[in-house]
Amino acid sequence: MFNKKILYSIILMFCLISTISLVSSAPPQETATGLQLGVQVADAIALNKNITVNVYATDVDDGLEVTDADCDLTIYNDQGEYIFNENDVLSGLNDYYVFEIDEGNFTEIGTLSVIAYCNNSLKGGLKSFEIIVNNYGEKLDTGHAEIFNNSMWFLMVLFVLSLIGIFIFENPAGKLASYWVCHVLFVVGCFSVWQFNSGFAIAYVGLSGVFKVLFYVSAIAMFPMVILSLAWIFYIHTMNDTIKGFMDRGMDEDEAVRRSSKRRQFKW
Repeated sequence: MFNKKILYSIILMFCLISTISLVSSAPPQETATGLQLGVQVADAIALNKNITVNVYATDVDDGLEVTDADCDLTIYNDQGEYIFNENDVLSGLNDYYVFEIDEGNFTEIGTLSVIAYCNNSLKGGLKSFEIIVNNYGEKLDTGHAEIFNNSMWFLMVLFVLSLIGIFIFENPAGKLASYWVCHVLFVVGCFSVWQFNSGFAIAYVGLSGVFKVLFYVSAIAMFPMVILSLAWIFYIHTMNDTIKGFMDRGMDEDEAVRRSSKRRQFKW
């Protein structure tokens, strides 16, 4: 039983770590047939957030900014359906093309394909790239993934050590402390995996919901466990007082423990 419980706990923590879904964005593709385009926009945005996309057009031959072109910006969702399309003609206020995109176009997480195309009567240019939409508004990179992985490994080591402590400590106080460390680490682990997957995910995954349920169940379970722990501490305290009373009257320890246990047996 001892080995099985430790094995199950290790498997559980490995499952926590394996729930990371790495996200990557395809590199921008650019086709220049006379105009070179530069696009100013973040590579990841949060749900339900307005954004502004600025497009710069320069002549490939001389590098000068082009002010007589028409520019189109089109955004497609991951089903290939376009959710935004707009044309902008350079105004006298700016030397770039401005596209204001309403938050209503970013109501679902996913990866959006963006195509910017500019042309005048002589030259044209196109640039395509992707924008990630998630709850955090950030792109999952190697740095975030490594920090999360290392944190999960640290929690797993502490969890396993605490679980072992439940079985190797003979002192009831040590067992109780080890249990609570395990319980708190489990709550923290479930919360971390839930938030990480929910925040960085670009697709709706059921795994995030599973850990959300596990977090709430384990967190709510702490309240009755507090009551049970206090009752257990009170029981141990009164038991020790009873044993001490028997021993003070000359009874040996084994007999005192036997009699005190018999007096406090629950009757169903």
